[in-house]
Amino acid sequence: MPAKVESTHEVLPRQLIVYRRFRSGAWQCRFKVAGVWQRASTKQPDLAKAKDAAHKLLIAAEVRKEQNLPIVTRRFRDVANLEIERMEQELKSGKGKVSFKDYIRVITEYLIPILGKRVITSIDVSVLDELDAQPIVMMGKEPSKST
Repeated sequence: MPAKVESTHEVLPRQLIVYRRFRSGAWQCRFKVAGVWQRASTKQPDLAKAKDAAHKLLIAAEVRKEQNLPIVTRRFRDVANLEIERMEQELKSGKGKVSFKDYIRVITEYLIPILGKRVITSIDVSVLDELDAQPIVMMGKEPSKST
């Protein structure tokens, strides 16, 4: 294990760490939820305020985990997988629509491979234009109008 840097502060042992990156004015934090380390910015230049903000981020992530929501929703695939789970639960309970099976297939075969790694906030009109062209490449033909 590397030596502890003086700009690193362990708020909760092996669970919440506040640190400052080189040439950054704001403190960052690492926290462990469900056995997986997550990273976030505290957006605070003051260490005491940063520790408080980091603790609030950890609590919010724990609450999302308890409510079966994705802990991190930066990427399209995280949100898409959450929606797939919701549709599958509704199908199992008998409340879901028959079209949910088609939606799940389209999301897993086309949308996640094309948009999965993108940050949700970076999806704009130009990305959606790319999305229109990709199924043609993936299918090797022009999709039908219903597709």
